[in-house]
Order: sequence, then C-alpha cells, then structure tokens
Amino acid sequence: MVSKLTLLKVQIRKRMHAPVPVTGAWLGRVLQGHYQYYGVPGNSGSMAFCRDQVTRLWRQALRRRSQKAKLTGTALPQHHISPHSSLEMVPFSEEASESVAAVSSFEV
Repeated sequence: MVSKLTLLKVQIRKRMHAPVPVTGAWLGRVLQGHYQYYGVPGNSGSMAFCRDQVTRLWRQALRRRSQKAKLTGTALPQHHISPHSSLEMVPFSEEASESVAAVSSFEV
C-alpha cells in the first residue's frame, strides 16, 4: 500500500493546479476502484486508512497551491472522497448452487 500511496502522491502533485472538482472526481474514481477491489468484510480499517491518507495527500497538495491563501474546509469537497460502503458477501441460493453443480458435472 505504501508504494501505491507514493505513486498517488506523485500523480496528485502533477494535478496540483487542476481545478478542485476535476481532481476530486479523479480521486473519487481511484478510491472507488480501491474499494471495489479490496472491499471485503473485515477490511474496513485498512480501507478507511487508505481514504484518510489520500485525503491527507490531497490536502497537502492544495496547501502548496498558494503562498497567501489558507486552505479552508470548503476548499476540499468531501463528496468526492466518500467513505466506503461495506460490501457484503451474498450466499448462493439453492437454484444457483444447483446450476453450479450442473455445470461442474458437465463433461466435454
């Protein structure tokens, strides 16, 4: 995860002067992909850690944009970086398990 955060830090730095909504939408897509890949029950702590680190990196980049202006809470829209929704494992139904068994017993 450290190497991915390092790569993300470089990308955020390159996008430092892009409009905030554009960068926020990009970061939202990055985190959504991360949530979809690593979103299993019991992994919410590391997913929240990743979101917090990405938020921290983005806030640092936004602070470096200007020597005069201070970063306010409104400058970092939270709707771009949303908390993950816990993905639940859905068990197979009786019909689905029967069709899987039928396919696995099929001989070519």
